[in-house]
Amino acid sequence: MKALASECATNAKCPQMHVATFFFDARDTSDQKSMLGFMKTILFQLLPICAKTYNHFNNLHDQKIGRDDEDGAIDWHVGDLRDVLLRFCSVNRDVPIYIFIDAVDECGDIEGNSTDARSFADFLQELADTSYDAGSKVNICLSSR
Repeated sequence: MKALASECATNAKCPQMHVATFFFDARDTSDQKSMLGFMKTILFQLLPICAKTYNHFNNLHDQKIGRDDEDGAIDWHVGDLRDVLLRFCSVNRDVPIYIFIDAVDECGDIEGNSTDARSFADFLQELADTSYDAGSKVNICLSSR
């Protein structure tokens, strides 16, 4: 999957496409095996390319500052980031987006958050439907054992 994503990112035929990747790893940190980690990683890679969604995210960020942890860290929730990602995929119509996701079967339960491969697949279906309905060019490639 890494080779495919790399090849897509360096494709000279479509230099304006954007590629985002996430690789689940059940043996690693919670961010690498959760839907929340997926959302954080994908948005980190995609937000800079869409000013409308970036501004929406910054407004959400500003609202959360000071309301979460005492140390200034923001406690993001899947629902917050899910909405930002769905918005991104509905307003970004100019440039094709390719999202590569490896080892979906390793998406697991983290600290009581029941996220499994099936609910993650349901979210990806919603993401694909939202993108299609908006006329966005979002392509999702995923793998599982």
